[in-house]
Amino acid sequence: FSGNSVYNNLGYALCRGLAEGCVFKGNGPSNGSGHSVCYDCKIVNCTLFGGQAGAQNAERGLVFNEGTANRLPILNSIVLGNYGTGASTNNFILSGASNTSGVGTKYEGGNVAGDASIVNADGIPVAGSAVIDAGDASFCSAEYLAGRDIAGTRRVLNSAIDIGAIEYDWGVPWGQALAGSSRLVVVDMPSAATFVNGTLSFADGTVEMAWAKGNGNAPYRFTANVTGNGTLTVTANGSVLGTYTSADGAQALRFSSTLASSALSFSYEPGDDDTGGVELSGFSNVVGTVISFR
Repeated sequence: FSGNSVYNNLGYALCRGLAEGCVFKGNGPSNGSGHSVCYDCKIVNCTLFGGQAGAQNAERGLVFNEGTANRLPILNSIVLGNYGTGASTNNFILSGASNTSGVGTKYEGGNVAGDASIVNADGIPVAGSAVIDAGDASFCSAEYLAGRDIAGTRRVLNSAIDIGAIEYDWGVPWGQALAGSSRLVVVDMPSAATFVNGTLSFADGTVEMAWAKGNGNAPYRFTANVTGNGTLTVTANGSVLGTYTSADGAQALRFSSTLASSALSFSYEPGDDDTGGVELSGFSNVVGTVISFR
């Protein structure tokens, strides 16, 4: 909900409803006499920023809930960089019955300048943001948790949900850390995948990567290690490189490709009572000139 306004009074982007996973940006009155961005709503995993309340309604906040905090709460949400004119204060959040002491986990910024680095101009968390992996998934519907946010990122990554409408995408920094290069990107991964000490680990599902070509046709290398009692299938550009179990130990694998970007897929089917999984590490692609002496 972006850039909505009315000429006189009010100014809601949403009134009396449920918002889950929504971004509210730059909503408010056009002549300075209105008030709320959201009114009488339950707000879950939303990002509300850049809204405006008018001077004639200083007692009303940018997010104004007339019900109790328990009935109409603000949960797992970012409320940032909203402002009011006149006597209103920055980032007003009001509840007619009980204010917002019972809102659950929420990141509430105090002002525009001091908190602008929490999210970028599109409401996406930036690296190191306090909202990353800081939410509580119990507030969210099962359908929401199983899906993706409005930016297309899986809703839960690194085993935890973020506060706000848009999940921080670990795929880019994890890919860079795996290969020491921005050419490798983790396109998709299971929600519970983790990255520790240069190793990406997961216990079920599929990790997909895109690996941009370096100079020449030097081979791509990586190591896959099965620690559980299931089976790992590794695919490169649609061709199966092999299937592996824990009996194979750590496999140093390689493939070559002339494509501008290669697609890698690591699919793990866990065994019965599996307590392990897959460890991926050692991604490298030689870049430069190779000189052979005879």
